Amino acid sequence: MTCTHCMSSFRVFLQHREKEKVNLLNELKSVGNGTMCPVLKRTVPYGVAYHHSGLTSDERKLIEEAYSAGTLCLLTCTSTLAAGINLPARRVILRSAYVATDFLKRSQYKQMVGRAGRAGIDLSGESILILQERDKQLAKELVCKPTENCYSNLLHDNGKGMLCLMLSLIGLSITRTLGEIRDFLSCTLFSVQEEQICREKCLWDIVKDSLDFLTQKGLVKTAAGKEEDALLEVTMLGRATFKGSIDLTNCDVLYRDLSRGLEGLMLNSFLHLIYLVTPYEMVTQCKPDWMIYFRQFTQLTAAEQKMSTAIGVPESFIARKASGQSVKKQKKTRNLTVWISSSKPLTVARNPQGSRQCGCEQAVSGFRALVSTERD
Repeated sequence: MTCTHCMSSFRVFLQHREKEKVNLLNELKSVGNGTMCPVLKRTVPYGVAYHHSGLTSDERKLIEEAYSAGTLCLLTCTSTLAAGINLPARRVILRSAYVATDFLKRSQYKQMVGRAGRAGIDLSGESILILQERDKQLAKELVCKPTENCYSNLLHDNGKGMLCLMLSLIGLSITRTLGEIRDFLSCTLFSVQEEQICREKCLWDIVKDSLDFLTQKGLVKTAAGKEEDALLEVTMLGRATFKGSIDLTNCDVLYRDLSRGLEGLMLNSFLHLIYLVTPYEMVTQCKPDWMIYFRQFTQLTAAEQKMSTAIGVPESFIARKASGQSVKKQKKTRNLTVWISSSKPLTVARNPQGSRQCGCEQAVSGFRALVSTERD
């Protein structure tokens, strides 16, 4: 009896806007250059699809339009769908109260469930939050507590947001002078909250300090003229930095490493390329057992050991670390840490060939992108 009822329901889903679903599948295949996700191929006929950042912009647009038109009845999605897209729903189901390892904030929850019963579209809506027993009290507080205050993040993490914004404004020619940057920032949330966020400095002082930092890093240069009216333009390094979304803290160090790599790039192993594109943030995360690493180092090929020496980390250096001797040269320690982080997939983890090849291809493509961007 139950199976008969289920089969009847499936047929209803299959028959609902059947022609439109066929068109949707054809369009998805077309924008995918003749291929499409096998999951969507099986679920779209039933009016079900998924939506996340892994889809291309064309695929996302087709799925959004199909859902808005009623061709699709159900979307499974990540939290990225919660903001920035006008996609109302009758019912929103949250399968977990966590985003990664963090419990939902009130603002996040309201943003997600706010799609249900959108004013002017539906008279009512439903939101369902699936919880574990241990999270019940947190869920009660989530529903009842006031929404968190919203503050500007331009000065967060030592003002990285401000620096990135100013570099982008100059690089995109939105602003050309220090005065224009100040006028632009005076229209931001930061300007409204200036007295709350930063009482030590005024907006003008922050703008000047940020410009000095960008100039010292070699990202921006200033033409002759009065301070407020002097023309600003990005350097080649500055353009490569904002186009590649490179961390401003390490962009000059990265450029020097890439320049040295171009002078003596060793292509008889992937290790040098991977070293060059290893994120600097991994330095503080890497705490090796030096004896284990020394044994791994001795198993490297002669070419890989030569590369290690070329970047300033010879075998004698690692041997001293393994024996517990102190090392005074901080630069070598930093080079070694990045090299250890980059060499892990090749020497310690011994990943399968497929995984190694994928990582190497990404390293090579990332390296080429940075260099070509800088040359442009």
